[in-house]
Amino acid sequence: YYNVNPGVAKFIQALHQAKGRVLDPLRLLDAIGSNEECGKTIQVYTCKARKALGYEAIETVKCIGVCLTQSGMRQIDQLAA
Repeated sequence: YYNVNPGVAKFIQALHQAKGRVLDPLRLLDAIGSNEECGKTIQVYTCKARKALGYEAIETVKCIGVCLTQSGMRQIDQLAA
């Protein structure tokens, strides 16, 4: 996924595997292999992923979690092809 560090790549991969479903912070922390329980960690990864994919590719669902939008899914699918 572009030129991102391994943690951000795992974050994006987890969102892609969820196929548009919203993932809560604990699942995302598990996906990136983080032992932290800090919401800031997810915010940082979300910001870095948006920088790589574009703001419109990732949606934050307040008080629930994060998901890839349809355009984000298409973008990742094109990269994987």
